[in-house]
Amino acid sequence: MVAKIKTKSFCFGGVRFIPENRQITWDKDKSCFLSEHENRLLCTLCSCAGEVVSIQTLYQKTFIEIDPFEDCDQQYDLNLLLMALSKKLNYRGQMLIPIHVIPSFGYRVPLPHRKLQSTHKPILQKAFSSTQNESDTVSCINLVKFCQQHKKPVLISVFLLILFVLFTTII
Repeated sequence: MVAKIKTKSFCFGGVRFIPENRQITWDKDKSCFLSEHENRLLCTLCSCAGEVVSIQTLYQKTFIEIDPFEDCDQQYDLNLLLMALSKKLNYRGQMLIPIHVIPSFGYRVPLPHRKLQSTHKPILQKAFSSTQNESDTVSCINLVKFCQQHKKPVLISVFLLILFVLFTTII
């Protein structure tokens, strides 16, 4: 069975932001990599595109989910992070993804032209994909779609998926 992963990306004109890769791509061959916090900040803004995100909400979603090995006493400055992100988003005097400041309310990113979810095989799975059965993948995807359509709780969906994987590996 081959696992496929959905990758979320946001397209703003010729600019594509891929949160999983921490990467912004434009002009098909130019790209810029973001730090973890810059990526979280931009991902939060893009996920709430078109809406004004308060400074407090933006701070919580960017910094509260700290890595367990990171120093918890470290104070983060949202303004410094926004300045660093703005420098990376500035290309030839234009912002690749414009971040609007709404005084006394927060920040806003315009709606993306497209919000894509493309499926791809993980790198480790590509090496083993020739020995796996493609029909198992289709069955697994159909099982997940069934659970989503009938609004089954996530825990039940995961349990059914694990049972399916165990059943197909035994047979």
